[in-house]
Amino acid sequence: MNEQNRSLSYLIDESARAFSEWIVTRHSNLDPTLPQRYGENWRANWVADTRHRLAVLAQAVAVGRTEVFAGSFGWSMAAFEAREVRGDDLVSSLQCMREILSSELPPESATPALNTIDVALRHPPTADAATWSGALDPKKPHGLLALRYVEALLEGRRSAAESLILDAVRRDGIPVHDIYTHVFSPSLIEIGSMWHLDEVTVADEHFATGVTEGLMALLRTDFHREPTLNRRAAVAGLTGDLHSVGIRMVGDFLEMAGWEVLCLGCNTPGSDLAEYLVHHEIHLLALSVTNTLCLRSVAELIQCLRGTEQLAALPIIVGGRTFQQVDGLWETVGADGMAATASEAPAVAEQAWRSRGG
Repeated sequence: MNEQNRSLSYLIDESARAFSEWIVTRHSNLDPTLPQRYGENWRANWVADTRHRLAVLAQAVAVGRTEVFAGSFGWSMAAFEAREVRGDDLVSSLQCMREILSSELPPESATPALNTIDVALRHPPTADAATWSGALDPKKPHGLLALRYVEALLEGRRSAAESLILDAVRRDGIPVHDIYTHVFSPSLIEIGSMWHLDEVTVADEHFATGVTEGLMALLRTDFHREPTLNRRAAVAGLTGDLHSVGIRMVGDFLEMAGWEVLCLGCNTPGSDLAEYLVHHEIHLLALSVTNTLCLRSVAELIQCLRGTEQLAALPIIVGGRTFQQVDGLWETVGADGMAATASEAPAVAEQAWRSRGG
């Protein structure tokens, strides 16, 4: 991680509160219709969104990848337009952000931030281009089961959802591996997309996550486990990343492949990890990154571990939506490999293990 970029990213974070106020003020001066069009809480809402966008900008600057910010901008475009916020307003806000940062950041160090914004402005995404599709498809393996599972979840029928999955495994003989890959993953992706597009609520998403995590716990007794590898893996998400299902799936796939897994869950402080990894003689670290705002922390953690004598050769793999969206980002943060899906984790872990002399 470039030290100058890292310092600039922290400067943006530290100044984000003031910057966001100035950006919104500039935006409203250019377009006095904002208060009328967005209601009495318009300013607070725009300030909060602008501050979040500055936080993403800081992460993109820290790791030196403009695609991180451009991708997040497209993601926001889809959410905004689904909630009847005009895409051109978002573009105008970003133009105001560039103007404010150009005048307020130190001229000698501002270029990475301004260039990152310019990349997003040159090719503003459409809402359609920023959303995923096809997560659920009846023509895919177990696609009908996934559709029925989502239907039960969105109707709040927990028992029905559980029966669908348990019968599929224990009566019909579908391997747990396939349930994770072809039912749980696409179902949660679809529901997450629906929430993003304002088609379901946060409560719907939380219910679906809770039911799925409960089923994952029940299905542990149905795992098909490969012979033990006599290797121990730690699986975690760092502070600020609150998505736990992907982390648990990675841990379960590694366990099915013969690893002994210590699943630390989400929101794990990076400052505690080094001591934990040494104390428990960990042979592999798998980090899940769903929240873009954790990118800098991941890069800093890996840099710290590489500088720790006992952990310098530790294989580290990463995964999560953030790394799926930007080619080679896993290399940028210093990892040894990236699993695009949880089911890929064992193969990626094996390759990382061998590359580190295991």
